[in-house]
Amino acid sequence: MHNCTGCRKGINRSLIRSGCGCKDGHYDDGSNINCIACKYPCGNCKTRSTSCTSCRTTANRVSATDCSCKPGSYETGSSCQLCQYPCRTCKGLGSGNCLSCASTIDKRSSTSTCNCIGHYYETKVLNTGCAICNYKCKDCD
Repeated sequence: MHNCTGCRKGINRSLIRSGCGCKDGHYDDGSNINCIACKYPCGNCKTRSTSCTSCRTTANRVSATDCSCKPGSYETGSSCQLCQYPCRTCKGLGSGNCLSCASTIDKRSSTSTCNCIGHYYETKVLNTGCAICNYKCKDCD
């Protein structure tokens, strides 16, 4: 067996231990001379374009190799962003994209906006949820 001293250009390979291995961000599918690019959000992958061995960004990701967004964050196409209060989980930016609300003790409606239900009001203290109205009131703010 002969050792490589250089690799062909344009096939996404580089010299690694006297062989031509795939460059970072690419993998060898075993049947093509060209190394194939990993798909976002993988930084590196092996055997498949979505079989991540590292993530392009790790902020709010489940782990360095599980590149899905952590619960409480959502995919923007280039990163995972944290859901905004009052959302616990969400599908995008803003309170209208809530999948679940911030606290199990909050009295919220079942809509994606997480509004307080009747006889409860949004507290003025930042991110503390809904509080019950005075028992003499039907509704309050």
